[in-house]
Amino acid sequence: MKRVCKAVACAETSCGTRGAALSKNNAHGIMAWKNGQRYLRTFKNLDESYKACEELWDRVYQRLPDHKLAKKYTGNDHPETWLKNFYLVYNNNTF
Repeated sequence: MKRVCKAVACAETSCGTRGAALSKNNAHGIMAWKNGQRYLRTFKNLDESYKACEELWDRVYQRLPDHKLAKKYTGNDHPETWLKNFYLVYNNNTF
């Protein structure tokens, strides 16, 4: 699962170096809901983000992503690009 979450982090936040990874310690773009509104979760550190990703992937997604799952994970925000970036990292086998 670590390999999946590393690839998700790279697809979401350039491997934890941009965006929500810096501002919210959320390397994986993990969302939550409050009062019918979707928002990015904030974590104490990146390790918590990785742990949440592993739990989320085990509980909700349970497989490697295809286009349909990429659309669901990204909220249909450029799922083709996300999927391509995911597999570039995932298939690198350096984890």
